[in-house]
Amino acid sequence: MEIKAKLKARSVKASVSETGKRIKKFDSFDTSRLLLNFLRLHPSCRVVFNAMIKGGFVNLPDILAQLKDLSKDSQTSFIVASKCQKCGNFLDVPNLADSNFKIKEKRITCPKCLTPNTLNSASYTPFFETFNKEQLIRVLKKGEEIGLLTKYATIECPFCGFTRELLQEDMTSVNLQCQRCKDICETLVHYIPAPPESIKLLTDNSQGYWLE
Repeated sequence: MEIKAKLKARSVKASVSETGKRIKKFDSFDTSRLLLNFLRLHPSCRVVFNAMIKGGFVNLPDILAQLKDLSKDSQTSFIVASKCQKCGNFLDVPNLADSNFKIKEKRITCPKCLTPNTLNSASYTPFFETFNKEQLIRVLKKGEEIGLLTKYATIECPFCGFTRELLQEDMTSVNLQCQRCKDICETLVHYIPAPPESIKLLTDNSQGYWLE
């Protein structure tokens, strides 16, 4: 308000941009608080959410395809690694989501050179070499616990492309025979924002409105 008053005194008119209007509208949804809580867990969560946007949400392989380069660009990762101070052998490569993104001090004797190492948060560096579906899911489950993300499963036929969402009553007894070609289907897990309508405000055309 003070800025507006000073601009008005100089006969300068201030207006809210379309992006500003979009952000203000999103702030009125409960989802904005949930998204902030997820992004604040660790810098790598911002990278994961960006990868979800660029990968179109839903399909984990599409998200994984974006994750390595985005993590390298941001120099952060939910997979971290520590090496032996003497010989450089890898000692520990944890997924930070397993410890709520905190590292506790530990002592590990190097199996290669038998040097005792005391590891703390400063001993670890981001690890970008590989990401797999199981590692990613452990981060996405944090978003699910917060209430930002919800998961569902589908069965998909790799032979004819038939897809069907699994209903709750299917979970205890799943028929993996394709209804169309009678071949064998596979089950896939997906994560989407809940509710998706409010998140769509910030992710149209893969824009970075959410970074605001």
